[in-house]
Amino acid sequence: MKKLILISIVFLIGFGCTNSSNGYSFKALEFSFSNTFETSFSIKLIPGDSLYIREHWSANDIYDSIKRPRSKTNYVSKLNTEQLKTLNRLVSKLTLKEYRDEYFEDYVDGSTYSFWIDKDSIKKQVNVHSYNEVPKELDSLAMWLYKLKLDLALKEIDKKLDFKTAKFVNPPPAPSKRH
Repeated sequence: MKKLILISIVFLIGFGCTNSSNGYSFKALEFSFSNTFETSFSIKLIPGDSLYIREHWSANDIYDSIKRPRSKTNYVSKLNTEQLKTLNRLVSKLTLKEYRDEYFEDYVDGSTYSFWIDKDSIKKQVNVHSYNEVPKELDSLAMWLYKLKLDLALKEIDKKLDFKTAKFVNPPPAPSKRH
C-alpha cells in the first residue's frame, strides 16, 4: 500500500503540471506587434515574474485625456489566473520546430508581429508579416496577446527593457522598390 501511494505521489509531481517549477508551459516568451495606424509594442513574460510591456509608438499620444499607453514608455502588469490558463493553453499548442523563422508577404499596411519563445528545450524566434500561410496557432496567440494588452492594468515603470523581437517590427518592414 505504501508503495502504491509513493508511486502515485511521484507520478502526480512528475506529470501533473505543465512545468512543475512554475506552472507555465514555457520558460520565456517575448512578443512584439505593430500595426499601421494604432500601436507598436513589445511584451516580455518570464515565468514567476511580471508581464513587462514597452509601448514603442501609440496613436493615443494625440489625446491628452488618454493616460496609457503612451509612446516610448515601459509598463508592468500581472496576469490573473484565467489569463494565465489561456496563455498556457495557447502556448502549449505551438510546435516551434515545425515553424519557419519568417512568414513574409510584400505589402505596406497591416500588422507585423514577432515571437521569441523558449519552450520544450527549443528557443525560437518567428517573424510574421503575412496574411497567408501563417500557422493558425501563431495567429491565435498573437491576436490574444494584442487583445490582452488592451485589457491590462498598466503601471508605468522606469526599468530598462530590451526586446529581441522589437527589431522586426520597429520600424515596420519597408516596401520593396518599384520599377
